[in-house]
Amino acid sequence: MSDRDKYLSVTQVLGKYFDKSRIPKAALEKAAPRGSKAHSAALCYAMKAYSRHAKDPDIVGYLESFRAWFNEYVETVIFAEVRFFNDPLRFKGKPDLGCRLISGESVVVD
Repeated sequence: MSDRDKYLSVTQVLGKYFDKSRIPKAALEKAAPRGSKAHSAALCYAMKAYSRHAKDPDIVGYLESFRAWFNEYVETVIFAEVRFFNDPLRFKGKPDLGCRLISGESVVVD
């Protein structure tokens, strides 16, 4: 195990501010696979790759929203789903997308 494996993730650090206690367990269990499929399909769209989830009725609306946003605002993908490490602060994270917008700004999308 490397030292970086011990770093906290951004999700772990921010997780204490997200109270899931009022969300029914069944809703959370259904949301997790749907979120994974939607993220996978959006990543594939951004990278111009095939997604086996693109026509899944559970995520079509999410993917259509992502496509509309992406097509209107994104000029260039810089990275997608890359793990980053901050050694001085000892944390790690994997943002969804780094891109250059049509406006010329470079942004991180998560």
